[in-house]
Amino acid sequence: MRRKRFIKGSLRARKHGRYKVWLAQWWEGGSRRTKVLGRQSELSKSEAEVMLSQIIQPLNVEAGSLQAPIFTFGSYVENKFLPVCRRIWKDSTRTTSEADITRYLIPTFGKRRVETITRERMQSFLEELSSRLSSSVVGHLRWHLNAIFRMAQSATA
Repeated sequence: MRRKRFIKGSLRARKHGRYKVWLAQWWEGGSRRTKVLGRQSELSKSEAEVMLSQIIQPLNVEAGSLQAPIFTFGSYVENKFLPVCRRIWKDSTRTTSEADITRYLIPTFGKRRVETITRERMQSFLEELSSRLSSSVVGHLRWHLNAIFRMAQSATA
């Protein structure tokens, strides 16, 4: 019996009829599998990569090593960061902090992969907000961004 190998898969942009689509390909059971994930105009590359990793994840359970999950900022905050913080924060902190995170951070960074968000992008976002919001709100958002990325970095180390 052959050894079960880790599957990474590939993601490509292809023309399908009149539209460009994201095409996922991977090996399963000795044969090549292909699936159209969606139109390029409706789905970003990072969203398509997340969909591909969700398809492949059950196939890699029995493989020698697991692939680190690919998170968008929104899914990481919803599934990893907020559940941990809910256990730590008092109720008053939780209500205000969750509201700020869901109102300002998730709409801005939600669909981007966590590792693609740069320091310059976060700084320009905070500078843009400082022109219309109070310094305490901007300071809290900076603190939340710092906490989110420190937790994400500690998970990969």
